[in-house]
Amino acid sequence: MYFCALPENPAKNRKYSNKVSKFLKKYGLLILSALVLAGIFYLNRYSGTARVKKGETLYKQHCSNCHGENGEGLRKLIPPLAGNPNIPAGLENMPCTIRYGKNGPIKVNNQEYNQPMAGISELEADEIKSVMDYILQTWYPETEPLSQKKISEKLGECAVTD
Repeated sequence: MYFCALPENPAKNRKYSNKVSKFLKKYGLLILSALVLAGIFYLNRYSGTARVKKGETLYKQHCSNCHGENGEGLRKLIPPLAGNPNIPAGLENMPCTIRYGKNGPIKVNNQEYNQPMAGISELEADEIKSVMDYILQTWYPETEPLSQKKISEKLGECAVTD
């Protein structure tokens, strides 16, 4: 078996060790930073994927009966989510719409809809984020999702008091 080893000459060993030390002093922090950032990126990407998968489950459970499995809506009764310009344009209103519902007319792609949408009050803020992330990744991948903090703030602003 062959292992890479330092040269047998002690003077060459010191020279080699000095080169390694200089290299690590010069680039060690940079290498460590790159590894940490790569780990953070990986964890964020993985947790985002898990959140979207959870959002898909919640969407199918709470939203797809009306808005459709593919976000197509229900004829002229329920507006589509896919291809709906109100979604990216009104993203900050979406947490409140999901939790508390919506009444009154809405126009989507030159079609007016006026069916009340029931809210899903049992969803927690993180579940609402999951549903929103699923909708955005599925039909609006170019749209930047809201942060969990922003969603919680919005829900606080629109809270319905009994």
